[in-house]
Amino acid sequence: MNHSSDTIDPRMVQGIVREVLERLRPEVAAESPAAPEIFPHRLITVETLQQVGPGQSRIVVPARAIVTPAAADEAKLRNLVIERACPAASEIAAAPVRASLWLVDADPQQRDATISRQLNSRGVNLASRSLADAIDGLAAGEVNTVVVLADLPATVVCKSCRNPKVRAAAIRTVDELQRIELALHPNLWVLDMHSMALPQAVALVERCVRLSTTGALS
Repeated sequence: MNHSSDTIDPRMVQGIVREVLERLRPEVAAESPAAPEIFPHRLITVETLQQVGPGQSRIVVPARAIVTPAAADEAKLRNLVIERACPAASEIAAAPVRASLWLVDADPQQRDATISRQLNSRGVNLASRSLADAIDGLAAGEVNTVVVLADLPATVVCKSCRNPKVRAAAIRTVDELQRIELALHPNLWVLDMHSMALPQAVALVERCVRLSTTGALS
């Protein structure tokens, strides 16, 4: 009995498999979700969310972006999900677990707690102290940098500089931070909270942390 007609040619089978896979490949690619595009803003405000299209249900922001409370409320009203991208390996390596920096609120507003929570979510842990304890800590060498939140920065600078081991300076912007750092090398920075919003203060405190731990502003 001749079995040649019942024999399956392996090369024919391989050819059929290749053809099927080639036809399926475009369908698989179409079904695979594309990597989400990261929203190119480090500060997410209500104005920022106005750039999001009406049909969009979520946005991905940088891992260390600051989302203002008003923006978070606006996102809830719009049923818009704000997701944080995974931080790059370089950012994880650069983020200090602890910083030799104390944070002080010279006014009874507890802004230091709010800022500490935001920075803690990025791996930056700050200790909150009173102004008197912070000045003593600088004088004793317990800490190398103090950031003070104050509505009357000139008063804090004047009081702090009575201690000869304290070099205090008031700032409102990153530009002022850079200029004064080069000229004076302060160890106590006073943020003029009367002239800035809380997200700006968070960004400035973070710059001070970087300066304190690495000697660089970025």
